[in-house]
Amino acid sequence: MILLIADIDTAVEANKGIINVDLYKSFYLSWIGYPIVSLLSIITRFFMSCRNGESYKGETPQWLTFTKDLSYGFLDSWSKGVFALWTAYTAFNMHLLEAPAATSLN
Repeated sequence: MILLIADIDTAVEANKGIINVDLYKSFYLSWIGYPIVSLLSIITRFFMSCRNGESYKGETPQWLTFTKDLSYGFLDSWSKGVFALWTAYTAFNMHLLEAPAATSLN
């Protein structure tokens, strides 16, 4: 995942020209959040089971599930929802979040 993101970022930087690509970059840089949320969940469950002195039995605390759902929801909303709005706004010659229209890079 890191290699893919690094490769995409290198290609974007090399071909952006004078185009402001900050919003564009935020869509794929947010992909880093998905494995981070998953890893933090695994680590939290592991340490909670160690602290309680019992083996992990597959139960996930409600607050952890809620936090994961909220985190994934935010990541999905940004990387998919705002990206869809940005491309749709471009189709109607409008700007979203003061960003330039979605155009192909050089």
